[in-house]
Amino acid sequence: MKGTERIRRKIGGKEGDLPGFQGKFGIAVFLLASFVMFLFFYNHSRNAFIGISGEKEPSKELFLEHGASVTQEFPGEDIALMGISIRFGAYEDGGGSLRVHLLEDGQMLEEWEVAAKELENNAYHNFPFQTLRRMKQDAAYQLSITAEGECAVSVWLTKGKEGRCSADGKQLGKYELCWQRIYVAAGLKMWVRLIGVFLFLAVGIAVLRKVNEKALMSGILVVLGAVYFWLCPLGMAPDEEHHFFRAYEISCGEWTSRHMGENGEGGNYLPAALKNYQDSNAEIDEEDLAGLRYGNMSLYAPVSYLPQAVGIKIARMFTGNVAKFFYAGRFGNFLASMLLCLWAIYLIPFGERILLLAMAFPMSLQEMASMAPDGFTIALSMAFFAYVFRLRCSEGKVGKKEMAVIGLMGIVLALCKIVYVALLLLVFLLPEKAFGGRKPAAWFRFGFLGAALAVNLFWLKISAGYLIEAQPGVASGEQVKYILTHLISYGMTIMRTIWMEGHLWVRMMVGCSLGKLDIGISPIAYGMFEVMFIFEVCSCRKAGWKAHKRDLAVLGFTFLSGSALILTSLYVHWTAVGNPIIVGTQGRYFTPLLPCLAMGVVCAFHIRERNLGENKIYQAYKGYFYMILLMLHGITILDVIHHYI
Repeated sequence: MKGTERIRRKIGGKEGDLPGFQGKFGIAVFLLASFVMFLFFYNHSRNAFIGISGEKEPSKELFLEHGASVTQEFPGEDIALMGISIRFGAYEDGGGSLRVHLLEDGQMLEEWEVAAKELENNAYHNFPFQTLRRMKQDAAYQLSITAEGECAVSVWLTKGKEGRCSADGKQLGKYELCWQRIYVAAGLKMWVRLIGVFLFLAVGIAVLRKVNEKALMSGILVVLGAVYFWLCPLGMAPDEEHHFFRAYEISCGEWTSRHMGENGEGGNYLPAALKNYQDSNAEIDEEDLAGLRYGNMSLYAPVSYLPQAVGIKIARMFTGNVAKFFYAGRFGNFLASMLLCLWAIYLIPFGERILLLAMAFPMSLQEMASMAPDGFTIALSMAFFAYVFRLRCSEGKVGKKEMAVIGLMGIVLALCKIVYVALLLLVFLLPEKAFGGRKPAAWFRFGFLGAALAVNLFWLKISAGYLIEAQPGVASGEQVKYILTHLISYGMTIMRTIWMEGHLWVRMMVGCSLGKLDIGISPIAYGMFEVMFIFEVCSCRKAGWKAHKRDLAVLGFTFLSGSALILTSLYVHWTAVGNPIIVGTQGRYFTPLLPCLAMGVVCAFHIRERNLGENKIYQAYKGYFYMILLMLHGITILDVIHHYI
């Protein structure tokens, strides 16, 4: 302990505070590194806000002869254009050229000339502007194409609502030109950059002023979560629409779904307007009902959707707008998840940055800011782990209050998904003396586990009726028999699946693919998240805390048994009988178990190096940790924006 105190005095600051930097040189290096990280984010934002709108399905080809012209009229929009693109057909190696003009209220804005031989057949050709041009909503625009010389070229047309396209002065009815606008979301670009500048400055100042680290963590997590909440459009997360229907059902007081159709799929008769949640003007009509089906969502226990349902219930008291219901449900989930995460940060005795990274993975934040129950489950698992681990490290007595908190959180967590019942084994981290002896400890441990299993079995009996075979060849009963009679073969299936897909699960858990797994994130972002997490685990130390082999055994067994339950449930309910690979596994399923794996490794290091205190170099790294975290989330957010633009 004396060695640790000497290090702390030399670094500066008290325990829980961020370290200072050694003199003006250390501060200058930190500022320079932070500025370079911000420049990296800024440079990544240059092309993130460029989008293409108006892509149309070609339905008619119009050939252009010498002197022929095609004109497309269109109204102004309040957007900043940097170019246009037009779909052409090009045949043979003809000569000639095309002249393209863009006019605003009859005045020339842009003019291009392109040789026919430069055009690709059935492809768009770009016409960049000389400068970024802000379109006017009250202006009328014309896009004109004129052929010159003998050029074997055509333009593609599509059927539209208004048309307003003419060839040689003759209207073409409902047909319009196949063309696209290349635009810049200038307003969004400005706001994202301003928010980026503010966050980098605020965090940099907080680091230099040596604020309490847990307070800084909390602020960063809440702000990042709020950005994801603001950024993610409705329906972005996997199956979010169906989660919305299930949460709305629960907000109406119906804890279980109905059986719909011949196969008994879960669903209910709910207002038909719920399907129009992306329409900001959609209003609920309680008389206009539709049979909505949401299959696997009916398998979730009602507690999984309580935050969302409470948010929707409150919104229903003030409005009938469907989009507002959706946002209210999201906000309920986000608020509950953030509160649990902040509580976990303040509870955990050490290893805060390990927990923070798991919470701040882009995938975790997306789930917490959505209607999906996975975000609440991840947050609750972090709080449960932090609470039990704090009691373990304090080595104090576990009273009735602590038992009640552990029991409530554990049972709710197991109800969120039964596979996480394995996390309840963490109570074995608490020594028998904390309960007052072996007998009271056994009563609590096994009574707690028994109660959780009983509640889950009760819900499983209810939800079993909603279980339908969603994939070809899936038969849950037959799959269970196969596992029990081919244990060695099934063990090889697990190992084979981990070997083939384990690396993908890690990337997915971090967030290499967001949205409906269709938004690709820059490899440098999710790769650096993985490196930071590994570094934190390998560098985490706590002077004065003695880990035991029992801790390592409990943490390791909890992680392995939880992982086995996840894979087995997917093999039983999602994979064809006897298939050599387990299908349907997604990385975020393992996030609630991640602290067990991480702290298991930390315990192993502690057992090996009991007398190692916190390292001076690692202390200085703390400040850079948060700047790197901001940069990586900045890159991730820009990738999401670019996908939707």
